[in-house]
Parts: sequence; C-alpha cells; structure tokens
Amino acid sequence: MFWRLFLLRCIGAYLRNVPDHPGRWRLIDPAVALAPALRARTQPIVIKVRDGFRLQIDGSSQTGRILYATGEYESETSRLVHRLLGPGQTMIDVGANICYFTVIGARAVGPKGHVVAFEPVAAVRERLLCNVRLNQLTNVTIREEALSVRSGTAVLFTGPENDTGLASLRPLAASAQVNVVQARLDDLWDSTRPIALIKIDVEGAELAALQGMSECLSRDSPDLIVEVTDEYLRAMGSSAASLVAFLLVCGYSMFRIDATGLVQVEGVEGLKHCPSQFNALFTKRTDIAGLMG
Repeated sequence: MFWRLFLLRCIGAYLRNVPDHPGRWRLIDPAVALAPALRARTQPIVIKVRDGFRLQIDGSSQTGRILYATGEYESETSRLVHRLLGPGQTMIDVGANICYFTVIGARAVGPKGHVVAFEPVAAVRERLLCNVRLNQLTNVTIREEALSVRSGTAVLFTGPENDTGLASLRPLAASAQVNVVQARLDDLWDSTRPIALIKIDVEGAELAALQGMSECLSRDSPDLIVEVTDEYLRAMGSSAASLVAFLLVCGYSMFRIDATGLVQVEGVEGLKHCPSQFNALFTKRTDIAGLMG
C-alpha cells in the first residue's frame, strides 16, 4: 500500500500542476487506478485543482480521490458548466458534495451571480462549507435539504464511510441511516429569481428532485445537467426511461455529455445507445453549437 500511495502522490502532483501537453493524458488512467490508495489518508489535504482553485479533500470522497490523482473531475461536464453560465446568473447544485461544481459555478457567475448548493449529509456539508470559505466565495448559499417530490422528513442512507459521495434516499446495504429534511424546490424558491442552470447528482433520486421543481422548469426553462443511472433510479421506483420521458414532456431535448462533445439522444429509445451511467444535458435551447467546443 505504501508504494501505491507514494506513486499516487508523485503522479498526482505532476498531473495537477503540469501545463497541458500532448502526452499528459497517458498518465490519467494509471492515476485513476491508483486513486483508491488515498483511502488510507484520513487527514484533510488542501490541493490546487487544474481549474485554478483550492479544495480541502481526504480519502473518504471519490470526487476528492480523483481530484487528488488528476486535478480534474468529469472534465467535459466541468467545461460545459462554464459555457452554460454567464455573469450574474443563478445555478442550483443538487447533491453538491465537497464543492467542486459549486466552485466552478460560482466562478462562472461572478460576484453578482449566485449558487445555491444543496447537501443533506452533515459531515459532507461541513467540508462543503470549508471549501466555500477556502475559496473566499461570497456568492454561495448552502442548504441542508434533500430535494425531492414532497416536503417533510426522509431517511437518508449515508453510504460507506470511505465513499461519502454515495449517500442517497435509495436503500443502501451496510449503510448508516439519518433523518434529513426533504423539500420540493418549488416550495423553497422565490419565483422572481430566475434559475439558469441546475446540476443534479443524487444517486437515484434525480427524477424525484425534478418532479419537485416542475414549476421552476416551466417558468425559467433552466438548463439541466443530470447524472442518469438506470439501476439507481429503479431502486427509487423510477427508471432512466421515466426520467427522460418526464423531461421530454416538459419541452427538453437530451444530449449525452461525451469526451467528444454533446451527443444528441433521440427520445427514450435513444437510451439503448447510452452507457449504464452517464451525465446528460437537458436543454430547451434551439442552438447548441456554441456549447459543442
């Protein structure tokens, strides 16, 4: 284990800090393969990611491990967030985890914009708050609610200790359970404040969260970046097909976020050409050419 951690430390430092060059990509897969070795590191570490900001991480977060190993996380999605947002706009980060996409969004909308980050797991929310402070962000609000189709209380399964980002409203084996506040975004949100982008990654509860913001989707037509995992959605009594069908009825078109760019998915039938887990852009924009670069 020691040599794996040592090798990860060396490769990770290189990938996080070296300027981009044609051969850099060759080290990314080996670094990702070594990333689980960071689970042995329980003390917080502050790193600088390739987007130029700092994050406090530890070995308990998959997002943190990948950032330590490579300096970036879901890079195609990260770049898309930059392209979708402009100064002064508002982003909602549902399942904000340790803050990575929250920071990216906050930097994109600037000091006159606003990011609202929802993170129901208390320990993860503390790390989120720490990273907001670390980056001196004054345009971020942190909320504790688990967004869903109804308001009240819910049981949240916190997942394994060494994978804090897997917490979910869907049942998880060998997982601790905590009671959390559950809410519809439509019940929380001031309708006079338009939302430009909503990012949702809640381990299977994505459709429930979307159903709880249907008024917002109709009123503001925000772009949506949603993690789609059929297995997780089915554990919550829905499916990838029902999620896509819901958003198609709401007037959205669907694009899979791919290393080559945005790949249009033609309706529910198009899901058979998609991987079992992927990030998707749902949008009402009629011209997405500017997002494809």
